[in-house]
Amino acid sequence: MKPTEEQIAAINAAINGKTFKISAYAGSGKTSTLKFIGSTLSDQQGLYLAFNKAIADEAKNKFPRNVKCQTFHSLAFRQTPDYIKEKLNFNRLLPRKMGEMFNLEDYNLPTKINPLESETCTVYDQAMVLNRAIGFYCRSVEPNVTTEIVMRAMPDWVNKPDCSDLVKILVCHANVLWEKYIDKQSRIKITHDVYLKYWAMGNPEIYSDFILFDEAQDADPIILDVLSKQSAQII
Repeated sequence: MKPTEEQIAAINAAINGKTFKISAYAGSGKTSTLKFIGSTLSDQQGLYLAFNKAIADEAKNKFPRNVKCQTFHSLAFRQTPDYIKEKLNFNRLLPRKMGEMFNLEDYNLPTKINPLESETCTVYDQAMVLNRAIGFYCRSVEPNVTTEIVMRAMPDWVNKPDCSDLVKILVCHANVLWEKYIDKQSRIKITHDVYLKYWAMGNPEIYSDFILFDEAQDADPIILDVLSKQSAQII
């Protein structure tokens, strides 16, 4: 298959060592363009990054040998301390246990539909807020869990302007929870996003001459932040 004019322009930009973005509609040949680039830069070592293992495994059969195909999580996993990786196999911290850990109590909050009425934000609800907040935090570039992150994690029915007092309490708990997730002594199950965040916070260097990142428009801020700090050419 011969490259189109647009693909030739992308190949030439890659040859010139530029970091650039290819914007195109679905099915218009973005991945094949990356394959052309990988083949053209055959004298360099490249890395193709995909969002999931299935796509990365499929890419291994399509890209030239000078291009490794991985996911961001697999990249992070290899550089994460064993004691953190072991936490993937521990027992999950259930909402009830989380409530006991932080001495959570039911909390009445005004509703979004009618701020003059209130509903109970239960211990279970607050535990789920902490879980969601950690998830949002792991995908962000923030060094700590912030008020904004916890506010975003609050239940949909809450009138958010009236829940700042509870949010302040939960922000503190969320940051303690994060420390427990990465503490060598704790035995709490983590998600894959936890070790990705831990890895990213260490400002890792990706050793490759060029990096091909597919479907970049769907990337979380933490992934884009890691890429922005690389010395390698990014496409």
